[in-house]
Amino acid sequence: MDSQETVDGSDEPRIVQWLIDTRPLWPVKKAKARDEVQQLKTVASRALSLLTEAEQTSVLKYYHLKDAKMSLVSHLLKHLIITKCKIPWPRSTISRDEKGKPCFKPEVEDNHVILDFNVSHQAGIVSLIAAVGFKGVTVGTDVVCVNERLQQDYAHINKYGFDDWVDVHADVLADSEVAFMKSAPVDDRSRGAETAIEKQLRRFYSIWCLREAYVKMTGDALLAPWLKELEILDVQSPTAKEGIDTKSLEEGEVVRQFANYFQGKVVTNVRTELTALGMHYMIAGSIRIPKELKDSGIKLGKWQQLNLEKDILDVAEAAS
Repeated sequence: MDSQETVDGSDEPRIVQWLIDTRPLWPVKKAKARDEVQQLKTVASRALSLLTEAEQTSVLKYYHLKDAKMSLVSHLLKHLIITKCKIPWPRSTISRDEKGKPCFKPEVEDNHVILDFNVSHQAGIVSLIAAVGFKGVTVGTDVVCVNERLQQDYAHINKYGFDDWVDVHADVLADSEVAFMKSAPVDDRSRGAETAIEKQLRRFYSIWCLREAYVKMTGDALLAPWLKELEILDVQSPTAKEGIDTKSLEEGEVVRQFANYFQGKVVTNVRTELTALGMHYMIAGSIRIPKELKDSGIKLGKWQQLNLEKDILDVAEAAS
């Protein structure tokens, strides 16, 4: 079954893949960082009013405006996907499961809902992936921006070398992945990376993004004791679409072929994809499919970029 979800919703089981760019949203007057965040009370009042008091407080506690905006949109997307399951917005309560993963725990009148979802946010981009109507299917997503920390990354690499920079992160990577990053040749055709180091960094963040999506799919955190037993190998970074400008989020190459191992065994029940967005972003989606659904055709599709007003705010207010 393809991921062809529109924000109009559907009664059919489906995989949902949404993203939204928060960078142009809710411009504020230049001020001290905390004062900029507080301006959201005015410029984002319509969006904030759709959240619970506790959620509003959690948004407004951030020090930096960019983080507060991503938090606000993350809350909105989680409520939206629950509402797409024919739940009124006021009843779209976001809870957490026993592992701490955000979830919807339906009341008796809403027990028809079968839903698993996950969100990610990085450098202004927020993504949500959801499995709607599939019992036992779990999902995860992650977003990376390859050049967000480019200055810091280069400062370390120029002083100590790329291998040492990889070793800094080795505690949460498989030994085979560390060796692969250090020794395997990079893809010369990669757009979105010019120098050899940039290509190595893009591959590192590709593996990081895929791992994060997988770990979040399981509901475990990056401190899970089995992290080094997960191996995602033979990763080639997706290339950016040719001829796009630096602000574009147009979808580029989608890479689907990886060698996934867990505790030395090939993983056969997880489907993972990595997509280039614009020049510097990549987004991963991961789906774990139970045995009884292995022939159901569940698969990932394209990421749908939402419009804040039309696809979220108008829908939320109509469902309130």
